[in-house]
Amino acid sequence: MPADFTCSIDSFGFSLETPQTCVFVQFGAGEREALNLALDESWAGAFVLTDDREAINAAARTGIKTITAFDFFTVLKLTNRIADTGLLVQKLRNADEGINAAELKRMLKQTGEQ
Repeated sequence: MPADFTCSIDSFGFSLETPQTCVFVQFGAGEREALNLALDESWAGAFVLTDDREAINAAARTGIKTITAFDFFTVLKLTNRIADTGLLVQKLRNADEGINAAELKRMLKQTGEQ
């Protein structure tokens, strides 16, 4: 990251400051911590696993790579590490996790399970 940039992710959300811009976005503590770790040079090239759209957008603005759970499930299926994604999706449902219908549909299409 160029020297004229300062980045921090704090309890107020994400802050990227350049001489011209300052962007603030709110998201959860887990995402803040993961993104802070990814900003550290020793974690360069790491992916942050998050389904939080605001955190994904904030990460993109700083060059941090992200992957969603459904993206990860797709990789597992396409590399033949799992036979299908149904069991993984059911585990999310059993845990009362919110499932984005559009993301689920995209995953099923990519894996040929639709």
